[in-house]
Amino acid sequence: MKAMLRAMTLAAAGACLPTVLAQETPPTADPIRVIYEAPPAHAPNVLVPPTPTPLSLGLEAAFADSSNFVELLPVTFEEIDAADRELAERYRDIHPGPERIGIVRSPDSELVIDASVARATPLDDGRTLWTLAVTSPTACGLRLFIDEFDVGDGQMVIYSPDVDGLVVRGPFTSVGPNGSGEFWTASLPGDTAFIEVAGHAPPQFRVAQLVHFDRLPGGDSTERTRCNPGTTLNCHIDVMCRSVDECARQATGQMNFIVGASCAVCTGTLLNDYDGETVVPHFLTAWHCISDQAQVNTLEVAFNYQTAFCGDPTTPNWNSASRVVGGTLLASADIEGGNDMSFIRLAAMPGNACLAGWTTLTGGGSYGIHHPAGSWKRFYAITDVGVCPGCETCPWDSDEFDFYDMLDGIMQGGSSGSGAFTGDGRLCGTLTGQCCIVVGCGDPDAECTNRDDFVVGYGEFEQTFPLIYRWLLIGGTINVNRAYNGPEFGTPAEPFNTFVEGFNFAWNGTRVRLVANNYPETGVFNKQVTLLATGGPVVIGQ
Repeated sequence: MKAMLRAMTLAAAGACLPTVLAQETPPTADPIRVIYEAPPAHAPNVLVPPTPTPLSLGLEAAFADSSNFVELLPVTFEEIDAADRELAERYRDIHPGPERIGIVRSPDSELVIDASVARATPLDDGRTLWTLAVTSPTACGLRLFIDEFDVGDGQMVIYSPDVDGLVVRGPFTSVGPNGSGEFWTASLPGDTAFIEVAGHAPPQFRVAQLVHFDRLPGGDSTERTRCNPGTTLNCHIDVMCRSVDECARQATGQMNFIVGASCAVCTGTLLNDYDGETVVPHFLTAWHCISDQAQVNTLEVAFNYQTAFCGDPTTPNWNSASRVVGGTLLASADIEGGNDMSFIRLAAMPGNACLAGWTTLTGGGSYGIHHPAGSWKRFYAITDVGVCPGCETCPWDSDEFDFYDMLDGIMQGGSSGSGAFTGDGRLCGTLTGQCCIVVGCGDPDAECTNRDDFVVGYGEFEQTFPLIYRWLLIGGTINVNRAYNGPEFGTPAEPFNTFVEGFNFAWNGTRVRLVANNYPETGVFNKQVTLLATGGPVVIGQ
């Protein structure tokens, strides 16, 4: 069977086609250094589905007594202390490193948190509502890890109350957002998560783990244990009180993710690519924050977590920030042999965000935008000093890193991975941390008064660029040309030469552009893609 196309969108399920792997192809070295750049791009408004209203709110019987409540034992001081020590040891060579805001809890073997605990309540439309509540006492907030998930034709909604109203996550359908039957939810406020599933057949799911936030982002060490947002260091500068590129500001996101037995915070930046016809949420952060796909699966990024204006007396509500959970790790470089970067395609484009411009010009940074201690967005000013003077404590390769003096504001745990921006808002580096040039500069009590005691190390975007060049060229469009004979990378200049290769490389929601020709191939569609024909008709099939 043959199919002729000019432009069409296909979505089907079935057996997977063979996977084709390829390497990135960096630009050819030039005797004269070439500066590669991209401008910022405002993302189009994302159509955010309306938040579902939990059905159990109108059903008194759904949570009438405690029979469908599961309460974990209280978190002990020893557990918190062990988590703090573990994270401090993990990041002993990074200052300030990712900051811990929660711990990971797993129910013991005798505690079952699955659909068998849920209460079934008949609905008027013939469906049944299964309800279950999970409590981790004294938590400031929760994230749930759901596995063995299959709700058939039903849908799951998870919610909890907040000072500004109800926070609802979902709906989650079929076998989950990843198609794997397991996923992390976005964060919920408080110590109790209310779970409901509406459907015709009994659902399957299990709460296998949860994050217990014992600290809210942004508070000091005392206040956070009482779930009070508190304050960060008093020399931080509200980003809304400085003249910065709007797109660079809107592209900056606050991250939380699982590392060992902890949940920690860092910062990252959405980047523009070369494909002006699509919008892909490419996200750059530090490798020492996120280093593998398993961690990316736990990642939650909150955007627009900032004040409304300079001098705004209202503390921003983290729970109401737009957010994305999960993604795909596309490229990375470690801190010892590389420039400490991880490049991720997030699972979705957040609302009201922007894609920052970038440049391979080194030493051009004039300011940084970050989320210190995971709190709302801040600013600091920097100036380039080139190599690091007297930095025996930081064995970072000067070919991979650039170093700056800090002029105004300060960094803090959670700032890692944030961008250094040029005056016109192009990202030129990602933050690794401080390099001490005097003994004792890591004293946390002196952070606001010791800027002259350290320089700041940023992984150069010039070194990141060759590792992500392929992805920047592709953007959201995979290129295929049967007549092409050469290295195949799916880019406009080096396309795949078979449709099957292009389709296998594509991901849900992307485009495959085929140059006019006959493609005598067979395969099974198992993802949603848009097929485009260029230069004339395209025929696929035998």
